[in-house]
Amino acid sequence: MSSARAEPVAFDRSVVRQMARDLAGKSFKVPDNKLPDNLKDLDYDRYRAIRFLPERALWRGEKLPFEAQFFIAGFSTPTE
Repeated sequence: MSSARAEPVAFDRSVVRQMARDLAGKSFKVPDNKLPDNLKDLDYDRYRAIRFLPERALWRGEKLPFEAQFFIAGFSTPTE
């Protein structure tokens, strides 16, 4: 199985400005904050027991001065 990689795209201030203009022209859409039952019903201790695996971080091993670690929504995330 091969992993698909997007072609690099130039990214600078003008791209960010245009993205901001595009978003500013759209109506606000409330994000969907519904959690699956197995996350919604976690208590504090079970939520805190979830651990991120650093070796699975985005851009890990890419020789960059940063990487991204993603965490699940849950215990303290407003959902309604």
